[in-house]
Amino acid sequence: MMRIKEVRLSVSVFVFALVLSGAGLVTGAFAHEVEVEVIEVEVVEVSECTTTGDVPCTQICGPSVINEFKAGGAHYMEMSQSRQLNLLSGKSVDFFAPCEPGSKAVSGGYVFLPDGSTIDMDEIRMTSQGAKNDPATQTGLYNVSIYREHSGAVDNCINVEVHALCVK
Repeated sequence: MMRIKEVRLSVSVFVFALVLSGAGLVTGAFAHEVEVEVIEVEVVEVSECTTTGDVPCTQICGPSVINEFKAGGAHYMEMSQSRQLNLLSGKSVDFFAPCEPGSKAVSGGYVFLPDGSTIDMDEIRMTSQGAKNDPATQTGLYNVSIYREHSGAVDNCINVEVHALCVK
């Protein structure tokens, strides 16, 4: 669990720096003063998870708000969702973390979770990732596509956690 916390912190710090840079508040070695209001959010280590009956390796946890702050007049939320599923050899699947309605995804990231994964991680490739926003529905998400190379292994369970940085 410590590794996940470290990854979350690293992603949060990187994303926060990315947001400040994108807003023109940090350029090169020069920084401008900016007021950042940190909003206290109760971080729940294990969000509510659901499974498909007695079918193994079908767990989805989240989405959950794991961080929230205001900067440059905008409201930012870091969302998280994890999903565990069977990934057969030669197949690909999308994992995502949705933003709250009315928010846009601006960035994100992912981590393979060892708890609940039985698959050989050397067989897994991330083929694409990025923020996706639908102006018609005013919804956004961060999407990660994972591909499993051909293998003779029978272990198929993979658990992936995706984070989305969303702005209102």
